[in-house]
Amino acid sequence: MLLPISLQASNPQNKTVKQQVRTRTFKASTIEIKVLCLFCKKDSHATTQFFKLEALPYADKTKFVFDNRLCFSCLRADGHRSKDCPNKATCKRCSKPHPTAMHTFENIGRTRKDHLEERIAKPRDNSTTMNTKVSAEASQAETRKEVRCNTVRTTNDGVACMAIPVYVSAGSGKEKLVYALLDTQSDACFISKETAEFIEPRGRPEQITMSTLNGCSTQTTSKYVNIKLRGFSTNEVTSINAYEQDAITCNREQIPTAAKADATGHLQDIAEKLPPLLDIPVGLLIGTDCPQALTPLDSVPGTAGKMFAMRTMFGWTLCGGKPQNGTRSIHKTDTKDKEILNILDQEFKDTESGKVSQNDLQFVKILENGTTQTPDGNYVLPLPFKYMPTLPNNKVQAQKRLDQLIRKLKADKSYKAKYFKFMQALITAGHAEEVTNTSLTDKCWYIPHFGIRHPKKKKLRVVFDASAKYNGIALNDALLQGPDHINSLVGILCRFRLEKIAICCDIQQMFHNFYVQPEHRDYLRFLWVDEDLSTCKEYQMTVHLFGATSSSGVATFG
Repeated sequence: MLLPISLQASNPQNKTVKQQVRTRTFKASTIEIKVLCLFCKKDSHATTQFFKLEALPYADKTKFVFDNRLCFSCLRADGHRSKDCPNKATCKRCSKPHPTAMHTFENIGRTRKDHLEERIAKPRDNSTTMNTKVSAEASQAETRKEVRCNTVRTTNDGVACMAIPVYVSAGSGKEKLVYALLDTQSDACFISKETAEFIEPRGRPEQITMSTLNGCSTQTTSKYVNIKLRGFSTNEVTSINAYEQDAITCNREQIPTAAKADATGHLQDIAEKLPPLLDIPVGLLIGTDCPQALTPLDSVPGTAGKMFAMRTMFGWTLCGGKPQNGTRSIHKTDTKDKEILNILDQEFKDTESGKVSQNDLQFVKILENGTTQTPDGNYVLPLPFKYMPTLPNNKVQAQKRLDQLIRKLKADKSYKAKYFKFMQALITAGHAEEVTNTSLTDKCWYIPHFGIRHPKKKKLRVVFDASAKYNGIALNDALLQGPDHINSLVGILCRFRLEKIAICCDIQQMFHNFYVQPEHRDYLRFLWVDEDLSTCKEYQMTVHLFGATSSSGVATFG
């Protein structure tokens, strides 16, 4: 294209000179540049935008960045280093200087000081390094510490409940990632006690009536207002009011995952929009009083007996399906406090059946053949196993529970002082000893522990959680309970009226008066730290413990 342009330039003779300037206009061709995600090898998004990378443990993220020689500040592979990065990213989750895909929800609400203290407290050995990588299968099989589920189930690969990961927060500024159950049959929202204690929302006591398949019950609980929810895979935000419950129960095998969607023929297109199974608790139940969270924005229907997919404001979720052989999951759920009450109730049964089972006979035979006495007069009794179990290595579970306990000890100085006083008394009395041979075999078991406060007393008692399951197995599952030798409560009340004066006494730490055979003490290992919470050591109980299903029968026999 020729474009004539007249230019006037002044010369010394003041003559006008006309020049013709030729210019060319080029039509640029459109070049389509596709960005390949190095994580899933697809060009529909960049590596920094793939939320499945965000869901990985931090150790796996770091390995992925190293293996692909990426920049830690922008996740690009053009050869520059993080300190020289010209395009440093800002996290959309916490507004800190790192890519959103490198964000880890374990760091929410924690300060730099917390990270430094944890790094100092973390033991630098090979076992700890190996335990930082927990597979999705192990996380799926592990039962959460707050809930006990006795479940009859089969393969549930084709079954999903409407659960979706969300960030939950309140006015305290702390944010926690949990699974939320979407329940169209509940007219209220509920939050677990663990989640409420972490985010510290504003609340007030309120009496509610719960209607379930088992009938109606009235209870007093806390109602929390203005709890904020934010999507894990979306940036949508809403708020709810919720009632506190001890735990929100859910079969973790039915939580929607990318693997479940990919295993079906009709949902493979949305598989990459679902995260893998995250190692987070189920902390919320969202009912119909939050309709915006339940409104389907898109859906992929399924055929008869197959699950379907639904997109909500918080992202995609799955629902429905039929187990492979038609067997349904049946849950009997008890909170941790109820479990402790059941242990205490064994001391005060009000019935006498008079029947002796084969298990009771086996229990008596084991104790009769295995009981010895020390020179000090103390009895040493074996653990009455139904069978000699082959147990998985559950040290990673005990370490997780200890990490949670350490955070609680740091937050509550009074709780820490009472906890350390109890544990120190346990060790000083010789009821627990440090493990000298820390090698891992199939004949050892690590027992998590927690503290409970008496509602009327200020005393704190440490309970060893022998019912904690790992890969579907708990120590209590392998122990015999023993026969019922306890006097009938009805008989005690009748004899109470015979004389003028009644005497009541209590044996202090009755279970701790009976020692465990040395060859069985490896089944009673636990993890504990020094007073500055910096060094973790392995201990094992030398006595029968409060929390084992066999302890009451052993003490009664002794």
